[in-house]
Parts: sequence; C-alpha cells; structure tokens
Amino acid sequence: MKTILFLYFSFVITFCSFAQRNDNGNMNEVDLSDFGTDSLYNEQLKLKEKQGELSDCEFGKKIANDEFNKQNYIYYSKELVGSCLYCDILRHDYNVKWRFSNDLFSIEFYKCFNKEMSELLNKKYGFDIFESASQKINKIHDAKQISIFYEDNKCIPTLIVNQRSEKIYIRDSCIEDTLKIRYRVEVTIEHSLIDTIMPIIIQSVKLIDMDIYSVNPPYIINFLSELTPIESPWQQYIWDLCSAKLLYWYKHQPYDKLPQGEKKRYGNKVYMTAMLYLVPET
Repeated sequence: MKTILFLYFSFVITFCSFAQRNDNGNMNEVDLSDFGTDSLYNEQLKLKEKQGELSDCEFGKKIANDEFNKQNYIYYSKELVGSCLYCDILRHDYNVKWRFSNDLFSIEFYKCFNKEMSELLNKKYGFDIFESASQKINKIHDAKQISIFYEDNKCIPTLIVNQRSEKIYIRDSCIEDTLKIRYRVEVTIEHSLIDTIMPIIIQSVKLIDMDIYSVNPPYIINFLSELTPIESPWQQYIWDLCSAKLLYWYKHQPYDKLPQGEKKRYGNKVYMTAMLYLVPET
C-alpha cells in the first residue's frame, strides 16, 4: 500500500493522577468510577479485564471481530503525523474511525487488532479500502498540482483586465465553423472587494447571456439568455460549453488587481463582459 499521509500534528496521551482531600486533610486518590461509566478510560479498563488467558494478539483479533460485528469500525495509531485527509476519507467513505492507542494494551494487541479489522473491512467492501483511500489522496494532490501548472503556464486567461490584445479560444470537436461569442457573467464574492483583510472567496459564477456571431460571413446567429428557454440542442451545447469554461476561469481571476474605484463600485458582485471564439478542433 502506498505511503499513508497522516495528521500534521501529534498528540501525546498522558494520564494524570486525580486526588481529593478528605476530612482529615489527607490526599486520597479519586476512584475512576467518579467519572461515570461512560469514561473511555473506564471502558478500556473493563475491556482489559476480559482478556483472561488469551495472548495479546489473540485478544486483539477477538476484539476486532466483536467491534466489526457491531459495525463499529476502528483503526488504531500510536501517533499521527501529516495530513488528516487520509483519516477523513476513511471516515467519510467507509465509516472507519481513527483512534489513538494507549498504554493499557501492548503494541502486539493493536497490531493484531488493526490487521484483523483491515482484513474484515476489505472483505466487506470487496477491495482494499486503505489502498483506495491512499489513491484518492494522490488524485487530490495531483489535481492541485495540475491547477498550479495551469496557472503558471497561463492556461487560465486573464479576463478582468480592460486592455487585452490576446484572443481567447475554445477548441471543440463539435464546432464546425468558427463562432464569436460576446458574453456577460455575474461573479458573486463572499466579501466586498474593498475589504482587503478578508480573503477573496468566489461563491458563484453565473453566465447571464451571450451573443453568437458567425465569422465567415459575419452576422449574428442568435442571442441566448438565462431568462429565456433555449430550444435548440445545438445552442444548449454552446451555452453549456461556454458556461463550464467561464465558471472555471472566473474562479481563478486576480480580483485583487482591480483598481480601487472598480472594487468599490462592484462590492461583492462583479459583472463582466468579454469576447471569446469557438473554433473547430484541428
């Protein structure tokens, strides 16, 4: 299985001795029962008492089966270092709870418990869920790297600069003749742009309308709007294609570079218009 990413921080579990003063002024140890039967430590003490003559490994396997049969899927770790994303995926996708081990049980107990629980879970789901969780992390990590690659290589065009000489193209296999699209979008931002302290978080990007032009010969083909039904499947395809691209592009624009006057005018809603070209895929 690939190397597992864990939580960035680590915890050291310590047990403190609790004391109380009696009527004579002496210090007495507090009975654990004072904390109630729901105390996790109390429950683990009770569990330890059930071990009997079983070895630590045998007992670990037995408890793993007991918890699995109760659909209480647990995986233990002495210390977690790295990203918690791995734990989150296991919990979200497979209902596996990540727990810390303690000094009540031996390393052998936890090792056998985890191995048995892993085998039971993999059998239940029909594949290695721990490997699957690790691969999912890798995909998320790769997606982040791809996003950075696109930004570094300017695959996301700058759309908020008024003076722009470059033309923006979308190549698509379903486009037969070059089309010129003039569009309007509405970008909703969580906080006002004039608030320089709060981060710029894009809540939504909405395509409002578009004019579709033919280039050769030049004439307007149609006007599409979010307010009117789109009857032609071909026109719906163009709308959906542009909408998807614009949503992604406008989520990654440098809004902090807008002039202060425009930030004040826009507030937390930015309305922008621009031109792009749909061209056949060569």
